[in-house]
Amino acid sequence: MFQAARQGQDEIVSMLVSAGANLGGADVEGFASHAVKMAHYRKDSAALKTWEKAGIHIPDREQQQSKDSMDP
Repeated sequence: MFQAARQGQDEIVSMLVSAGANLGGADVEGFASHAVKMAHYRKDSAALKTWEKAGIHIPDREQQQSKDSMDP
């Protein structure tokens, strides 16, 4: 499922979630969190929706912008 989410395959992610798949063994804290941050930066709502379907918590825009402004 991680590969499908990374490639933006929304329908495949939905099908896998319906079948009980999860991102348990995936690099959720590393690549997935970076991908979400980049999707926020690009304002890519489709990518954010796919990652959320895959089980990644998507912080709201204000929270992300606040965090970004605090990063050195």
